[in-house]
Amino acid sequence: IFRNMIEEYLNISLTIIGIFALLVSFFLIRNFKEILRINDYNINQWNLVSLLVVFFGLAYSAHLIIVFNFVSPPFSILLLVSMVYFFGSVFVIVTMRTTNRMIQGILGDKISDEDTYQIFLNRVGGEHDGFKHLRDDFHITCEFCNKELDYNIPLVIRSHARVLDRGVTVMNTFGVRSFILRPSHTCQSGRREITVVHDEQLSFRAIDNSRLIFGGEL
Repeated sequence: IFRNMIEEYLNISLTIIGIFALLVSFFLIRNFKEILRINDYNINQWNLVSLLVVFFGLAYSAHLIIVFNFVSPPFSILLLVSMVYFFGSVFVIVTMRTTNRMIQGILGDKISDEDTYQIFLNRVGGEHDGFKHLRDDFHITCEFCNKELDYNIPLVIRSHARVLDRGVTVMNTFGVRSFILRPSHTCQSGRREITVVHDEQLSFRAIDNSRLIFGGEL
């Protein structure tokens, strides 16, 4: 009898804690989606993650109702457990795929060099022979970590493959065109993006500023 009481107590306690954790997760995901929306990231898959969290919350709540014997369930408890296991595996797959897409958006996609040059030309307008330094490698130093950073057009395009401007901004000042490239690297406090100004032939001109785009190990 004592063992049954302990098991029932744990069952109720863990279910209530699980419901609370899912509620917190739902609001965390909602805030996270707002950040992604502001930065022009696709949030469709995160909407699916939110939907799965809601399902788990309903399943946990149904389990709690069954435990307290408030109503007679129209299905067996084993079916409910099987559904939670199944959608749990779906949740893991969807979350991993969504996280993978987000990480690719931060660290870059696998795109060939020739494709990145074409993406750049489509972005700014022009032909391969119109830019003297199109295929050059450039070298700068991060003012925060003093790390030497080598970058080129393919690296910038790949690291911004899922961003609308592709990491390239075109500026026209008094009829003179210049380009803003935003290479990124792992800085001492996280992933940092440096804004670099290039002239109309893509020669290096100056470092403008930098910003931390993702804290931690990325």
